[in-house]
Amino acid sequence: MLTNFNSVAAFAVAAFGSLIAASLDGCYSHEEHNSKRAVDSHNGFRESHSISFWVKLKGIISSTTIRLKNVLDLIKKERLLAALSIVVLALWFGLGLQETLLVVFTRTVLHAPNSVYGYLNTIGSIGALIGAALAAPFSSNTRSAIKSLPMSLIASGIAFCAFALSGQSLIFAFCSFFVFSLFYTIVNVIEELLEQVLSPNEYRASVMSTIGAVGTVGYLIGGSLTGWLSDLVGPTNTAILAAVSLIGAGIFAGLTMLRYRVEKV
Repeated sequence: MLTNFNSVAAFAVAAFGSLIAASLDGCYSHEEHNSKRAVDSHNGFRESHSISFWVKLKGIISSTTIRLKNVLDLIKKERLLAALSIVVLALWFGLGLQETLLVVFTRTVLHAPNSVYGYLNTIGSIGALIGAALAAPFSSNTRSAIKSLPMSLIASGIAFCAFALSGQSLIFAFCSFFVFSLFYTIVNVIEELLEQVLSPNEYRASVMSTIGAVGTVGYLIGGSLTGWLSDLVGPTNTAILAAVSLIGAGIFAGLTMLRYRVEKV
């Protein structure tokens, strides 16, 4: 699809698909929640469904708003979670630039046919699989995860910067993109682990959803700016900006998160 449409249209289709998936997941979760609270008697069942739709909706909005406020207060209070939110924002901003730029970069910088775009994604997927396997020792406990996150972020940024500067060397482009995908996957595993272990049990899912939403905002901004930036400064400089975002996130993580001591878990 990306090889036949411009990057903005392809990004819009992907975003719309994600919205549908999120809506379906939310409907399923809500139905599952309701099924656990279903009354045993038939009369009770009829009574629960006699409540108007708007009253139910108002209750859902009210409880969701209160829970979201509690989660945001928790993230602001816990400095590691606050720092992780900023890291995720920069991380996904860079990814939004990278993913939507790749097809344009393949054509205009590598001067390669559309099939090379598919091969790049393939080699990236292989790197991601290896990265996921290698992530275990880096995230074996909270302290090692916090130490490994900045290094992996900076390594992924340097690898993508090398990809941006690959010129017409396909071999160099493939190798650097492979390394980028490997380290990016390690980062993804580590940050999702930290979201879980740094959150209280009763708010774990909500914290992960909130930080995920922060990442989505970064992805939307990066993806929507890709076309404009490519026209303004060129695809190579746009790719370098994505790399700078990753490296900057790594430096920020190193300067903030490593200052706090956490128990080995």
